Amino acid sequence: MNRKLTKALCLMLSVIMLFGVIPMQAVAEAVDVASSKVEYPTGDSDGLILEFSSAGALEVFRAVYGGRTLGGNMLLVDGSYAEAVRYEKMPNIESVTYNYTLAAAGIAEDFGTMPADPDMSKTKVSAPFLKFMGEVGDEAGLSSLYTVRVAVLDTGIDATHEDLANRVVTGYDAINDEVISKGVNSDVGADGHGTKVAGLIGAEADNGLGFSGMAGRFPVELIPVRVLDENGNGRISDVVCGIYWAIDNGADILNMSFGAKTAYYPTALANAIRDARRQAECAGALRGRKHR
Repeated sequence: MNRKLTKALCLMLSVIMLFGVIPMQAVAEAVDVASSKVEYPTGDSDGLILEFSSAGALEVFRAVYGGRTLGGNMLLVDGSYAEAVRYEKMPNIESVTYNYTLAAAGIAEDFGTMPADPDMSKTKVSAPFLKFMGEVGDEAGLSSLYTVRVAVLDTGIDATHEDLANRVVTGYDAINDEVISKGVNSDVGADGHGTKVAGLIGAEADNGLGFSGMAGRFPVELIPVRVLDENGNGRISDVVCGIYWAIDNGADILNMSFGAKTAYYPTALANAIRDARRQAECAGALRGRKHR
């Protein structure tokens, strides 16, 4: 091998090694953003959510760069707009989402006369709707073949509440990656948002306590999945993590009472909900065969 070729190879190896130790942000700054599909962030965000084509591709990336796995081949990493553009161009990354902040929605006001539960006058649940649904079920001869499991992705649920104690089961704290034990008050919300939502869904009916939720007397389990903090705010990454935990742990219904003002619908959130729907369709098909 002549000396010129040797020098050329040494130079090439030096360049490769140099780029191997340069911070990713420095490389990203040089990316041409003109052709990027990733929009510039329009609000406060904390990192990026990367969706990979396979679990293997995710693990290869994570072994080098780190990050927090969220489920569904999604990974939370640090990053800015320039890095988002760079990630978008990688062959094994299918989508890039800013980790925006979401906020709990208000409890919607409703109307109507009240059922028999003593505290119905203190709630905004629609009594006519409850009565109508009950009548429809009775006339159709409907009955529940199994207990419906509803995951409430919110600030948590107060499982010590007298009208919820028999319906709240073990859950998950997606923010701290911890199990929520059965029978504890996991609601960290200053206004008890998650407990209010859980009550609207499944407070026991005609038990002489509190008021009635929409589920009435139908068998239902409420699964607390904490994705919002004490102020009712949460990151998309925690919501995505909560969704995948819920569908992996047998939730039939996901309730998410929050939102955000963003320029576009977050791709990571949309795809997590897509996967949840696919899981529900498969579960529905299996149940249908089972009960034929």
